Formats: sequence, structure tokens, C-alpha cells
Amino acid sequence: MESIAIYGAGALAKQLICYNQRYQLFEVECLIDDKACQNQTFMGYNVLTFEKFKNVVGGGVKVIVSIGYVKCSVYRKTAVEKVLDAGYKLYNFIAPGANVWPGSFKENDNVLVFDNAFVGVGCQLERGVIISEGTVLSHDITVGQYTFMSDGVIVGGHCKIGEHSFIGLNSTIKSNTTLGVYNIVGCAANVLKDTPDYSVVKGNPGKAEQRDTLGVDI
Repeated sequence: MESIAIYGAGALAKQLICYNQRYQLFEVECLIDDKACQNQTFMGYNVLTFEKFKNVVGGGVKVIVSIGYVKCSVYRKTAVEKVLDAGYKLYNFIAPGANVWPGSFKENDNVLVFDNAFVGVGCQLERGVIISEGTVLSHDITVGQYTFMSDGVIVGGHCKIGEHSFIGLNSTIKSNTTLGVYNIVGCAANVLKDTPDYSVVKGNPGKAEQRDTLGVDI
């Protein structure tokens, strides 16, 4: 069983720890938080700053970056790059209850897929992608790096999702649709046509409005 450090001490880290308590997938070495205080713990595990982690934990430990969607996942990207620059490897978390077609992601890419998600034939999940419970990716879909897909999303075949996007709860994206980078798709939106970069999409049918999505709070 591999030793894992979880980078981030919030809701997504709690989810990973609870999954691991159920499925016993790895040994949690510690958590990492850049603002950790002395003797801080989270769900019974020690929380270290990344600098302290590098000093006390060996290179054989892999890291899951568990920072969710904040500021278009820029913080998650920064943490992933910090981990790689320090020489550590990333861990892909694929829950046992997920159905992911082989070849959908690369090693060392911090891809997270949770229970009851389906990732079909010909899909490609790029670095840092998070697929939440119950989401369905039909086939031949490219999900750009650091995209976060909420629960219950349905995406038709041959779609392209731009990097750093957020796809809201129970939304749908029609087949052969391309979403621009840094898009935010609202809950239950029905996306029927391509969207520009830096767009917020709401409603049924979905209407795209170009905005500074880095400044939009989810």
C-alpha cells in the first residue's frame, strides 16, 4: 500500500480521507497546508507546511493535491507545480466505484474521479482534472487541465472542455460542443452551443456571458 500525503486540509481532503477509510487504498502520511500552525491536526493526521513536509518526509511518498475550485483552480495548479518542482510524484485517485475507461489519463497527473462517475471510450482527462460523483462523460471527450466537474454532470460525445473550467451541478453539455478556457457553467445549465473563453453560462438553453471568471466566487 502506497504512502500518500494530501495537499490541502479542507472539504476535498475530508472527502479523500473518508473514501480511504472505506476502501483502504493507501496510507495517509500527513496533510500539507501552507498556513499550517504548530501541532495542527486534521481528522487525526498531522498537518505540515510544504517546507516542513520536504524536510521530514522522504521522496517515496506521493502527493494528492486536494485543493478544489478556487479562483479557476489557479491555486490547485500552483500546488501541483510546487510538488513536481520539489521532485515528488503525484497520485491519481480513482475511486473503486468509478467506471473509467483505460487510457483516459496519464500517470503522475493528480486526476481525481469519485464514485459513480463514468468516463467513456476515447476520453482524455488532463492534469489536475476532478470528476465528482455521478458525472457521465459519454465518449471522445477532452477535459482540459485543472477543470472541476461537479456532481451529476452529463457531457455528450466529442466535446472539448477548456482548461480551468468549472461545470456546475446537474448541468448538461450537448455532443460536439466546445467550451472555452476558464468557463463557469452554472447549476442545471443546458449548454447547446460553443462558448467563448472566460464565459459564465446559465439557464436552459444556456446563455454565455463573457466575464472575468477569475473574480467569480462559486
